[in-house]
Amino acid sequence: MRPLLLAAAALACVATPAIADECDVTPAQRDAARQSSWQIFDQQGGAPGTFRDLSGKRCYHAALTAYRDWLENGAGFQDERQRAIGTFHIAQLLAFLDETDTAIEFFARATWRDAQTNPAAVAWNLYVDGVLAFFASDRNAMTTSIAALQDLDGATAGQWKDRLTGLRRCLRKDYREAMSARCQAS
Repeated sequence: MRPLLLAAAALACVATPAIADECDVTPAQRDAARQSSWQIFDQQGGAPGTFRDLSGKRCYHAALTAYRDWLENGAGFQDERQRAIGTFHIAQLLAFLDETDTAIEFFARATWRDAQTNPAAVAWNLYVDGVLAFFASDRNAMTTSIAALQDLDGATAGQWKDRLTGLRRCLRKDYREAMSARCQAS
């Protein structure tokens, strides 16, 4: 099964209870979000009904529903970078919704396949490895990922190193708490 269809199928299996008013998405907002590019839908937001806007309001069920709809009816992932980052964001939503086993499966699929020829992919995969180590409660593996990111140039690698450091700080907490400001503060 194609990765896009696999992701959509897995998202369909997650129960979505009624959502609060601030998380409601009108049909017009859903249609507009569906037509958004990945850059707007996943990264920038600024449009109601997009993953970025809904997750920013902590509307995790609605964001997951929006992602499923965007994958099934929108542009979908156009390249390896979008696929990796989008899959990671889906995994985060699942983790925030306490769908931990499914989240781990998605995190494991969020690596970039062309890491041997792409330096950005190397850093990304180290970050994903560190997040998977968090779920395995493997402090040593997290430390290894953090150290490897420390050795790489670039602000993004530094950001991911800091994020993993926060996760490690709250290693035995659930992912939602480990991603909170309390755990992520340096």
